[in-house]
Amino acid sequence: MRLFWPSDRAPASASKLGNALSVQTSVDGIAARAGGAVGIEPQWYLAPQYQEGSLTLAGPSRLTPVERALLEELATTVTRGRLELPTTPQTALEAVEALRVAEVDFAAVSGCIGRDMVLSALVLRQANSPLFAGRAARSVSIQDALGRIGIRRMREVILSAVLRRSADALRSRAWADMEWRYALTCAVLAQRLGKRLKLDEEQCYTAGLLHDIGRLPLLSALEQRGALPDVPQPDCAADIIIECLHRAVGCKVAKAWGLPAAVEDATSHHLNGRLADEPRTGEFLSTCVAEAASDLCHALGIGRFPRPFAILSAPSFAHLGQERSTLLAWLDEDVPAVLNAGDPFAA
Repeated sequence: MRLFWPSDRAPASASKLGNALSVQTSVDGIAARAGGAVGIEPQWYLAPQYQEGSLTLAGPSRLTPVERALLEELATTVTRGRLELPTTPQTALEAVEALRVAEVDFAAVSGCIGRDMVLSALVLRQANSPLFAGRAARSVSIQDALGRIGIRRMREVILSAVLRRSADALRSRAWADMEWRYALTCAVLAQRLGKRLKLDEEQCYTAGLLHDIGRLPLLSALEQRGALPDVPQPDCAADIIIECLHRAVGCKVAKAWGLPAAVEDATSHHLNGRLADEPRTGEFLSTCVAEAASDLCHALGIGRFPRPFAILSAPSFAHLGQERSTLLAWLDEDVPAVLNAGDPFAA
């Protein structure tokens, strides 16, 4: 299993959308990796490896011996199944399943969501956001919200609310907000790209939303150990540790929550195939779509520290196998609309 983290080199950031979207022609330094695979700036990502009981850090490591020991301790904890995972959101999962049947019982779904006060509040907040409400009267019940949002979108809203609550469990508001902004933006960008590619939009949304779900338990574990900075910092030891382990943890979360195979694929196999000698092992194209959305978030600095690079040369876009004109239409039309929409869960 190959995983990636940032190295010492951090390219200059791009603060505006226009600057970031022009990187496909304006950023130099994009080169072929060994074997001819075109990728992100060669010194941006290193390739550490984590397998069951085995940990290898390729290239120079920025971790001190104490930080390396923490990484190894957490890797052992993950391998032995002892890392505390987010509580299985039973009410939410029951509601999602109830929304998948051919004839949805709106009253049953509303009752299921209504048993969870936090989930109910988040669902109503999104139903009353500008995205859905416009100038209409405010929804005051879950059934009203379901009618306004629609069955398909309600499933996305519920999973988004679950992730929002999991992020809010962190004591550090700065880390929680960063993870949430990244996840939500990835989700909507992936959905829009999936629509362009005529894929299952809901599957792409969920893959984008949850592909990095493994970061949250690791953030919590580092917080409990006093090893999480109050404010996120570029290439800090905590982020290096999280990047190394988050896919293995994400797979465990997906299994524990009983999430669909496409989501488990996204948590386990995003970032695969970025090196010339590494096969692309993901089974679902939605995983590539989520990764493309993630790469764009990195380039723009959305929920991650900005690292501009030639976005259309990123491996994720190559793996999609799509016409350049289709991808440019997504960048030129869909991305600005998504970034201007704001957070529908914001108070």
